[in-house]
Amino acid sequence: MTTQTVTQISAAARGKWPVILQMLRIDVPENGRHGPCPKCGGKDRFRLDDLEGRGTWICSQCGNGDGLDLVKLMTGYGVRKAVQEVAQVLNVPPAGSLLLPL
Repeated sequence: MTTQTVTQISAAARGKWPVILQMLRIDVPENGRHGPCPKCGGKDRFRLDDLEGRGTWICSQCGNGDGLDLVKLMTGYGVRKAVQEVAQVLNVPPAGSLLLPL
């Protein structure tokens, strides 16, 4: 997995994180509202603020990050598998695949 691939998938995901997270069955509060963290629970310690469409989030216990970080946190996947999962949701071909014209 190259940095370029991570950058490409992150760019493709920009502005789509609420839907991506829903498709991956990661429940987050809507519209930047505070609510329970999908990882550690609590009552109102988490919010998806989605700055610049990057899926940014904040939890007063788990920390913060972008959408890809949240996928990694919730699934336990490393960056490679998390990027593959997001790419699949976005219907982006896997890195290195060859698309041939019909």
